[in-house]
Amino acid sequence: MRGFEELYNELITKEEHKFLGFFRSDGLRFLEELLSADLGVSVRETKGRQPRSARPFIGWFEGEALNLCFLTKKKKIIGA
Repeated sequence: MRGFEELYNELITKEEHKFLGFFRSDGLRFLEELLSADLGVSVRETKGRQPRSARPFIGWFEGEALNLCFLTKKKKIIGA
């Protein structure tokens, strides 16, 4: 399993992709149903507020397609 730093360097530094943000629980649920997959959640700390469940991702457009790379510790291949 590759570390986050290696993935970051490959996708963001070398290929100039951008970290777009987080999927919140409701959006993540919709995406899971669309892909028929369990993407899981991570807890995101928010200063002075209750933690929120979200899944961080790196995304980039190629033509009209949006490529998403979820940042997770679990190895998961979707659609393979």
